[in-house]
Amino acid sequence: MNQLTAIGTHAPGFRIPGIGALLLACGTLFLAGTTLLLAEASMAAAEGYRVERLEQQKTTLHRQIAQLQAEVGGLRSLERIEGRARNEMKMVTPDRYLYVTVDRLPETPTPLLQKSLKPPEEVAPPRQKSWWESLTMDLFRR
Repeated sequence: MNQLTAIGTHAPGFRIPGIGALLLACGTLFLAGTTLLLAEASMAAAEGYRVERLEQQKTTLHRQIAQLQAEVGGLRSLERIEGRARNEMKMVTPDRYLYVTVDRLPETPTPLLQKSLKPPEEVAPPRQKSWWESLTMDLFRR
């Protein structure tokens, strides 16, 4: 009976070997996993805010582009250009036209005249295809 008592009961200081290390490892893994999940959720939220901010900037830039395009259209209008020419530059619509004819060319032509008097540049004749280009064209045409 002495042997049964010793086997069935545990002494007050009895410990299962390695259980402390196992509990510590499990606790550490749990904390590490929880920390990673929180960090991932925080990063996802930060990216969401960043995307929202970028979309707001994009919308603002599209509005600015539309405003600038409207402004360019207004600045290009012929009525505005004509009004500015009349008011600021004191230009008027001509009431008569004067045509000047020139009998002879100047002795030293101006650069613009030289450009207009220059003969047109010769166009290079088309390059003949090599035998392999002709062969591949024939093969792929079929």
